[in-house]
Parts: sequence; structure tokens; C-alpha cells
Amino acid sequence: MIRKRFFILTLALLIGFLSYTGIVKAADEEVTDRDMAIASAMSYVPLQKNKTMAQCFDIADIQVISKIVNFVNSKFNLHDYATVHELDEWIVDDYNGGLKVFTQNGFTAFRLINGNNVMIVIRGSNSPVDAFEDIKYGLNNFTKQEKYVKQYVESTLEKYSKKDGNYNFYVTGHSLGGYLAQIAGATMEDKITSNESYSNLSLKKVVDFNGIGINFFTAFGEKYNYGNHAQAISTLKKLGNEGRLIEYYIYGDLVSALGVHYGEMRMLTPSIDSITYHRSVYAVLGKFGKNIVSLAEKNTFLNAFKTNLTNAQNFYQTQNIAAYLNLTHEADTFVTIDLDTSNQQPSVRIIENKNVLSSHTTTNKNVIQATKNITLKALTSYASAKKYEWYVSTDKTNWTLIKTSDLYNVSNGEIVTNTLDIDINTIPTDSSKYYMVKSYYDDNYLSSKYNYNTTKRQYEYVENGNSKDAEYEPISCVIEVKHKKSAVTTIKTKIQSKLSKLFKK
Repeated sequence: MIRKRFFILTLALLIGFLSYTGIVKAADEEVTDRDMAIASAMSYVPLQKNKTMAQCFDIADIQVISKIVNFVNSKFNLHDYATVHELDEWIVDDYNGGLKVFTQNGFTAFRLINGNNVMIVIRGSNSPVDAFEDIKYGLNNFTKQEKYVKQYVESTLEKYSKKDGNYNFYVTGHSLGGYLAQIAGATMEDKITSNESYSNLSLKKVVDFNGIGINFFTAFGEKYNYGNHAQAISTLKKLGNEGRLIEYYIYGDLVSALGVHYGEMRMLTPSIDSITYHRSVYAVLGKFGKNIVSLAEKNTFLNAFKTNLTNAQNFYQTQNIAAYLNLTHEADTFVTIDLDTSNQQPSVRIIENKNVLSSHTTTNKNVIQATKNITLKALTSYASAKKYEWYVSTDKTNWTLIKTSDLYNVSNGEIVTNTLDIDINTIPTDSSKYYMVKSYYDDNYLSSKYNYNTTKRQYEYVENGNSKDAEYEPISCVIEVKHKKSAVTTIKTKIQSKLSKLFKK
């Protein structure tokens, strides 16, 4: 047990450290899971009360966030998978952040309102204060932020119960915020159903993303594992049975593997773009932290983890803990869900891959002029690319397939990536070749519900038939690569020409 708790402390510190370093909705239109995914991602960015999301972020601000801040803290790294402007019509009704977090054990939340829809968004770990709360949760199965999230729910209900009209509530959050969203949802449901003065209010849905489950220590079964969450668990089971509680998680995530989830679980797989991005950013760390992942999946009686983490690590082809945690835990994957509700059409572009920042800083070109070997990178916007096919042609008519990267069909030794290496010597000088990439994307998920196995004394997740398994959707892009003589080659050719003429004389 001491070894297990030491691991929990180490993992919490790592997550805390890594974390530190518009569609217009009609008044009666249901809020989508995509809306909540984007809002959860943006919970890590300070907002301004009584302003619309459009007013909080003008175009210049978004560009700065995309190119600089996202590179440092990928928690709200939307990349090109979504745009915060999808929430432009939402007004920031309240922002509980700033200096308050130092007096509320790191708790940060805000409310968005659009018509009669109200969204409560709770931030996850984003500072050493939050990391300390994560550690205490691992030891005590409780965090002090629960007190403040309950107070926030109560003040919200009091405010809107006094307003004219009926209001629909949606609660969401990411990571620790996802755990608190479950506590908030259970609290809200209990108070609404037990208080007649809240008859104009209703809880529509609780959706969390990579949230910690309820009750960390799962080995003590149904009877003894409830602790001080008995009422919350009872209510969460009710919400889960009614389809009002959904937990999205990324395959291999360590945080959502903790505890028990009582609603529908929807497992997502990151895009090839996201996998390549995180793998590249942390490549310098090599295999650092690999043994931590191995320790996490040891079969101890506490049974804290329910995912074969080594299999997940091999699937993503990354062997260091920083890349693995950021890839499987942060928010960029979630904003690729519900593609049919996005106001952006999926597209793919090709850039020259010069460094890890090139995805953010390289401008689009129709022609790349190269004097030496280069690497092309495909970037799929507003969708989750799961397969890339690269083709080459000399006339843009007859195409030859030269490379396939398929996340679900990996050849021995192949690294799945969104890049293609070009040997410039295969292109005659002052001539061109055309390269086409086809991106195949989806927003599929695997759906399951928890099941307590009394023989194994473990919680298991069993598919429930609600999985989304649509066919790939393809999009394509073409770019010209022209082999130009280098300055040195040009000078050498001129000298050779003059020498040749001189000797002829």
C-alpha cells in the first residue's frame, strides 16, 4: 500500500507540474457535448464577466493563444480542431477565478448563459495549489474544492430561481474539474428535486472530460466504498440511468482510470496530428518515466487503474511520461467530437515541417521551393485524422500511392505520423513533383457502462451498444515541390562554365 500511495503522490505531482508549466443557440436548443468540450478547454484561460465569448477573445488574442500559450500548456490547446468562436453567443455570467483561487484551494469556475441555457464550467488542475488538492484526493478520497463547488451550485440556483422563465443547466469540466462537475451535478439534482422554489430550474446534463471517478479506492466493493459520497453516488447512478451523465475519456488516460464512473463512458482516440505533436514536443526526454506507467498497471488489491497502460503506450508509440500524459489527458482531443454541430468544415493542408513550432507558425503555400531534402506535414483542421495517404505525381493527373499511416493498422516498425520525407534528388533540378495527401477522419467513440464484478471484486467497463462507429470521411490537399538549385550550386556551375570556356580558348 505504501508503494501504491507513493506512486499516486508522484503521479499527482507530475500532472500538476506539467499542467502549470459561433453557433447561435435558440433559447430551447439543447447544448451539445462539443459546446461543453470547448468551454472546458477554455476554462484554463481567464474570462471577463458580462462579456460574450466573442468579446473576451478577438482574433489577435486567439492567434497569440494558438501560437504561444498552447505550445507551453496544451490543456487548452485547441490547435485547429475547434474554435472558441463557436461559443461567441454565450455570455460570461460569472467568473469565479483570479485571486479567489488562493482562498478557495485553487477552485475556479464560471457560468455561461445563452438564452435559457446555463452552463457551469469547472477548471481542472492548473497550478501547484491544484496539484496539492490532487495529492490529498489520492490519500483521502476527498478534496476541499468540493466545499466550494457546492457553494457555487447553491448560489447559482438561488440566483436563477428568482428570475423569470425556466432555465436548463449543463455542468462540465476537465480532469479534476470533471470530478468536481460530477459532485456539482449530483448536488444540483438533489437540491432542484427537493426544493419547490427551484421549480423553474432543471439539470439537463453533466458531461466531464477525463474526469477522476468517484471514490479512489475501489477494492472495498459497493458497501464500504461509498464513504462521504454515498448520496452523491446514488444521484449519479440515477443521472447515469437517465442518460444525463456522460464521461468522455481518452484511451490510456491515467486520471479517468481512477475511481468509478456511474454514467455512460465514451472512449476517444486522439488524431494522428495530436499524437505526432505531443511525441515531437517531448522527444528530448526519450524514455523518461516509462517505468512509472508500468508500475501504474500492476495488479494490486487497490485496483486503482483499469486500463492496460503499456498497451496504450505502445499504441501511441511514445515512451516518455510527459508525452504520454499530455497526449492522453489534455483537452485537444475532445474538441473533435460532434463534428456535425461545428460551424467549420473539416479541411487538410500541407506545410513544410521545420520544427515543433511549424504547425503554429508556418503559412500556407501552393509551392515549396527546396534546395535540399525536406519533410512535409499534413494538418487536418476541425476533425480527427485517423489515417493519411500520400501520393506523388508529375502531372497532377496520374497519382501513385507512396505512403500510408493508419492509426488502427500499423505495419511492423512503422511510426504512425502525419509527415512525409522528400528526397530532393528524386526531383530533377528546376523541375517539380506534386504531392497529394488524403486525410481520413472520424469522431467515433466506444461506449460502455460500469459493472461491478463480485468475484474479482473489481469494477469493469462493458460495451453497451451505444458506440459511434461511422465510416471514415476523406478530404485531400495538393502541393507542388520544386527542386531549385542552391546558391552554392549556381556559383559552382558558373565557375565551371567559365573555366570550360577559358580552357577552350
